[in-house]
Amino acid sequence: MEYPRNRGIAGLRHSQNSYVTSFRPCVYTDGMSENNVLSDEIETFNANKDHLLVEASGKYALVIGSEVVGTYVSERDALTEGYKRVGNKPFLVKKIIQFDNPVALPVSLTL
Repeated sequence: MEYPRNRGIAGLRHSQNSYVTSFRPCVYTDGMSENNVLSDEIETFNANKDHLLVEASGKYALVIGSEVVGTYVSERDALTEGYKRVGNKPFLVKKIIQFDNPVALPVSLTL
């Protein structure tokens, strides 16, 4: 099996305002499919988005499974806490903003 070349550094892949932590080699975007590894986390974030916008707009949410663990001023703080809690298992860090700007990447993208 051949994997995409733009996986990111050390298994950390970036999508617009989101970081995906998992060593499964694939590229995620904000238009993630429902059957991906973070579907529970994305669903939880979306279910709590209105509350998060009021309480912590502009900060970063850490979502593990079906729980919003907390909000953080920086991505680094949220990522650090996620790694402390679950290690190398998947979790979602997403900036709390009103509108996302989905990015479509061509399949043949080479870096």
